Amino acid sequence: MPQTTPALNGLEQFDGQLLDGLDFCIRAYAMLDELAGSSGGIEELRLLTTLRSKRLIEEILPIAVYVQFHHNLGLRLRVRWLSGNQPYDAILLCSGGFVEHGSVPREQFLEVTTAVHPKHYLVREKVAKDGFAFGPDDIHRDRKTGQIISNAVVKEGTEAQFELAEIIVARIIDKKSKHYPLETSLIVQCEAMLALPNEWADIVDSVRSRISGHPFREIFMYNGLNARTAVL
Repeated sequence: MPQTTPALNGLEQFDGQLLDGLDFCIRAYAMLDELAGSSGGIEELRLLTTLRSKRLIEEILPIAVYVQFHHNLGLRLRVRWLSGNQPYDAILLCSGGFVEHGSVPREQFLEVTTAVHPKHYLVREKVAKDGFAFGPDDIHRDRKTGQIISNAVVKEGTEAQFELAEIIVARIIDKKSKHYPLETSLIVQCEAMLALPNEWADIVDSVRSRISGHPFREIFMYNGLNARTAVL
């Protein structure tokens, strides 16, 4: 599918370009490193102050994680990310033994969403300004001073895991209500907590028990803080 609109400024190397999957990943991580190493780059990435940083963090990097997870000896992937308003974020063209034997379709679509606490943007801003912040459960902006006040909150048992599961389920339910092409996979980026293997398993089990059915080819969940992944 050729690009029919001008490429997004700063993301021309991705927008509308059909790229080998691993090349897509290399370019995504290289751009992240380049931005992080530039003047003001860390703040741009934390606060998502530009459209290029927002799309890089919220779409391109999650797609790169998905591609790395699935690309293997029997499945080779090519990716075309699009910045437009089409009902998906990327087209995936597949080849290899899995495709030849009919277990994977030649063309797929990818949609990306982020499961994050609604006040997580304040945590990002607090970290960018002061270098630290507690979690999003007790954080607010003082109306008089404009300062962000962040307080520690103690969680008991599996409380934190199930709160994150609720956020993930809400994002999936929202996406379920929309219309997507056949063979669309949903990528859920979970930005909330560091999770030990058993904690991540609790989160995944909780989400799986709440999502009885969905229109997607698969739901790919991952926590970028410590590289936890799961497929529903």
